[in-house]
Amino acid sequence: MATDFKTIAEEYAQTHDLLFMPTGKVHLKVRLPMYRITPRGDGKGGIVVYVLDDAIWLVEGGKEEGETRPIPLREMVLLASKG
Repeated sequence: MATDFKTIAEEYAQTHDLLFMPTGKVHLKVRLPMYRITPRGDGKGGIVVYVLDDAIWLVEGGKEEGETRPIPLREMVLLASKG
C-alpha cells in the first residue's frame, strides 16, 4: 500500500511535536484544503499549508487567497515551530 505525501508530511510533523490540523478552508487558487501546522494545542500559531504534487505549499499570511511557495519538510518544521 502506497503512502501519500500528506501522510508523510503529517508523520514528519508529529515526530517534531507539531500538530497537522485541517483549517476547514480551501485555497481559492488551487481549490485544495488548507492545514495548520503548529506546536500549540489550541490550533493557533504556526503556518498554513496545502499539499500538491508531493510538496508542501506554504500559504503566506494563512489566507485563502494568499500567495504560495513550495517548502521542504525541514523548512516546514522550522517555520511552524516558531509559531
